[in-house]
Amino acid sequence: MKYINDFVDEMEALCKDEILPLEEFNWFRHDKRICLWLWRESSAYRGWRDHAFPDHRGRFEALVEYFDVKGLGGNKKRELLDDYKDDWQRKGNTEDPFSKENSETINYLWNYTVKLHGNINRYFSPISDDDRKICLTGFYDCILDTPEKKELFLRKMKSALSSHKHREKAGKGNINKKFLLSLENDKKLNDMIAISGMKRDDFMNRLIASEYERRAAEFN
Repeated sequence: MKYINDFVDEMEALCKDEILPLEEFNWFRHDKRICLWLWRESSAYRGWRDHAFPDHRGRFEALVEYFDVKGLGGNKKRELLDDYKDDWQRKGNTEDPFSKENSETINYLWNYTVKLHGNINRYFSPISDDDRKICLTGFYDCILDTPEKKELFLRKMKSALSSHKHREKAGKGNINKKFLLSLENDKKLNDMIAISGMKRDDFMNRLIASEYERRAAEFN
């Protein structure tokens, strides 16, 4: 019986040394962005390649399991976690470029990114609208590995979104009119728009409405 008790005590001590408490993972437990980044940076995600893409909870549990079974002592595991934390502070701790976008915009940007970078589906398979935002940010964090690639990506996203919003606006009570304008008047128009600080569409609409009201007042 003593040998059994000694064995149990030894196993418990070994577990306490090697199994990290959940508190050690609190710095990314409720942060979906960091959790996805760490899941991609570590080897934890490899075990999911033949499974459905996990949600945030699944990714967090995969990371905990990864550290549980990793053949290192508790102190070494803590050092490894600290190294990851330092890497995040150094490489990934930037403003989330998509944090303020709604689900409709995220869906549009995701579909645009799939067309622009078909390989995104090799890395991420979001399973909900909310996860699609995190995966879009994850593509920016993990796959675009240079500042130049990140900057180019955001420029294209901004341009695509601007065009998308313009098309949406044009389809709601607006019509595209085509007419000739002399070069001289085009310059004058550009000068007036620059002074007003308005967009061309808004300026033209206000100009026409103002002129209409002036002439209507004259006739009345």
